[in-house]
Amino acid sequence: MVSLMESIVMNRTVGEVALSWGVGPEQAARRLRGVPFVVLAHGEARRGGRGRPGRRVTLNPRWRFSATAGRTPLARLLRHLRTLDRLGEPFAVGVPLTSVHARPFLHPRVRLLAPPETFSVWKRLFESKLGNLTVVVRLLPDDARTVNVEGLPVLDAPWAAVDALDEYATVRNVNVLALADWLAHRTAGLAEARAAEVGLEGDLQRLADHRRRGGRMNLRAEEVGRAHEVAVEWSRMPAGVRFEELVARERGRP
Repeated sequence: MVSLMESIVMNRTVGEVALSWGVGPEQAARRLRGVPFVVLAHGEARRGGRGRPGRRVTLNPRWRFSATAGRTPLARLLRHLRTLDRLGEPFAVGVPLTSVHARPFLHPRVRLLAPPETFSVWKRLFESKLGNLTVVVRLLPDDARTVNVEGLPVLDAPWAAVDALDEYATVRNVNVLALADWLAHRTAGLAEARAAEVGLEGDLQRLADHRRRGGRMNLRAEEVGRAHEVAVEWSRMPAGVRFEELVARERGRP
């Protein structure tokens, strides 16, 4: 299936997108009209050509998530992301959505990961700071793996562990490090290759084995200890909370 974002970059016709989706042009057009940042524009007619030129998939130059998020930006963001996932768009979500692997929690920064081919479009449309919510866009590595959770392509557990470590380096939030700790104890061996790529292999190994000493590490012992305490507290909590239930709290705010 052709990427919608890539279709915008390549200025493809609705007919080309419809062919890749295996549907008729009108059905494809209806789906595309459900994406707020897409405009279906008629191309220029060729000299001597007959009929009206085909509609092309273009970007609404005025659309930005920050300008349309309203009073419930996280809920609206998830709605946009689920729409794109249903259309087969390649991307992934990191912290805090990856907390569904452990105990879901809200976090003021949402990490979106987009492939290199469409990274600039994602960044232009979605990267923003809205009151207590910040949306950041990062590159999605070619070999990243995802699982579908609550209608979203969430980084799988090994990749999520490294994503949380990377986020912690910026925000120093204990819940984020606790998520990395929770996942490291379960997936450390699977995540080491990715951690090594971003210089976090020593930290990942330290979380997986708190007795570890030496090597290149950025985490302090007290940080690791506190994060592990939080992760242990999570293990004692009843499971079953969904991330969407936490988002409902945002909707309930005056």
